[in-house]
Amino acid sequence: MLRVRVPELLEERGLTVHAVAQLSAGRVDRAGLYRLVEKRGRPERLSLRMLEGLCGVLRVTPGELFEMAPKRALAGPQKTTRGRG
Repeated sequence: MLRVRVPELLEERGLTVHAVAQLSAGRVDRAGLYRLVEKRGRPERLSLRMLEGLCGVLRVTPGELFEMAPKRALAGPQKTTRGRG
């Protein structure tokens, strides 16, 4: 699953949700950004306007903003099969 690295980037840069919303000149909705942080970077949707705003304020490319979450974390417990023999 694709994950947005906003929580980590905010922490690394010492920025708050409020500051990012202000610096984005209206491109990043404060409530939407709070939801993104609360869900640990796993939003249900992300608008291009917010994506552009986040990249601009955080000074990252879209590729640096996203990461792939480990499959193990999403798949749940794995079934094991025993070989016959």
